[in-house]
Amino acid sequence: FIRYNLLNLRSFARRQRISMVFRLLMYACIVFIVGVLAGHWRGTEYFDAYVFITLSAGASVALLLSAGKKFEHYVDESLFETKLNFRKILKDSIADLNLALDDRSIFQTLLQIIHQHLPVRFAALYQVINGSLHQAGGVGDTAVSVAHDNDLLPHINGKTGSLVHLKTAKNNRDQFDYALMIRRPDGELDACVGLILEMRNDTLEDEDRDFLSSLAAETSQILNRFRLQEEIIMKKDETRRLEEMNALKSFFVSSVSHDLRLPLTSIRMYAEMLDGNGVLSAKKKREFVRTILGETGRLTRHVENILDINSIERGKFRFMFSPVDLRIVVIRAVQAMEYEIKKHSARVKTSLPKIPVIVSADEAAVEHVLMNLLSNAMKYSRRPPKISITVTKGASVASIGVADNGIGIPRNERSNIFEKFYRIHDGNISAQTGGTGIGLAVVKYIVEQHGGTIRLESTLSKGSTFTLFLPLGKK
Repeated sequence: FIRYNLLNLRSFARRQRISMVFRLLMYACIVFIVGVLAGHWRGTEYFDAYVFITLSAGASVALLLSAGKKFEHYVDESLFETKLNFRKILKDSIADLNLALDDRSIFQTLLQIIHQHLPVRFAALYQVINGSLHQAGGVGDTAVSVAHDNDLLPHINGKTGSLVHLKTAKNNRDQFDYALMIRRPDGELDACVGLILEMRNDTLEDEDRDFLSSLAAETSQILNRFRLQEEIIMKKDETRRLEEMNALKSFFVSSVSHDLRLPLTSIRMYAEMLDGNGVLSAKKKREFVRTILGETGRLTRHVENILDINSIERGKFRFMFSPVDLRIVVIRAVQAMEYEIKKHSARVKTSLPKIPVIVSADEAAVEHVLMNLLSNAMKYSRRPPKISITVTKGASVASIGVADNGIGIPRNERSNIFEKFYRIHDGNISAQTGGTGIGLAVVKYIVEQHGGTIRLESTLSKGSTFTLFLPLGKK
């Protein structure tokens, strides 16, 4: 009684009780006045005194009636604000709910409104996830300990409407008095707010129920709007993604066609010259054959890159690890690129240590990485291309650096060049060099699968350096 009544006037004081007590006092005053008038009419000897008392009583009643209205208004404003200004408070509360930007903020706003305007000691929010209730917030007396989340579920299953009065044990403070349900348009439960009143086992008045029901309906509409907006955004994103995929597909087909057409054209031209011209010298024939073999190598690398990226996406890329000397891998890569080096009039300088640099690696894969880097260095370098390959051995890692005197890579594009199909945003460069934009993506994947890393250093108009770091293996 002391905790919930005397120390909590807002919970104890009900408008009807206060009004009734005040009216009883006014009725007592009126009865007193009637008694005084009756005594006067009986002709008592204290006539003047009775007249004075009668006038005083009448003035008191007039003042009390006026004061009574003001007192009732004060009680309403201080203790029953929701009932006095129901429309205004509901309008302001709905406006606050509409300011929310996401589910979390709207639920927090809802809890604050309930706790501010209703005789609620504690309010807890539960969201429905996979058919179970999970507490997502609370406001009020933090000392309140409520039952387990899903203990509330059996009491609200099958219930209709937005507000459910729960039957709680008389002395059980761990149970909710009411459950406010937030439903979706299809009737499915979206969230639930458990309410513990300030005065246990009390009931909410009609105005409070209407207020809560209106809040639940508005919250449901706002949540539904959020979800519709998310669906629209997702559809737009999906449409944009499909458009990008179609554009990417067109670009990829065009780039592959360009990269395959050039070596095929050269192969066919030199093959026809060998077949149709019987007066060619042996030297000329060997030159034509070397050209055909070189163009075949270019063609093979393009096809290998396409097959590699397909294997990477399907998770089918396989490596055969064994002890490998990086010096030998560099030499073989340069030899394999001999045709393109001569074609571009490139000067390739290698700096190799005298001692073996052994790593555990797939030799063909690492050689393929170096060939891709050499090919890019020649395509994006000024004429004649100057390329240097440096192998160094550290305490626990070995590195291979491929440096060129090319155009350089803008800082804002360096983090993207290892992405599939990415090309530097320069139409002139893209048109001149061709390419599908998958070579560096293959390079990065292979290096990472070897437990290594790749670092890029670049200066515009001066060149770029790609450095591979691979962990050392046993000899």
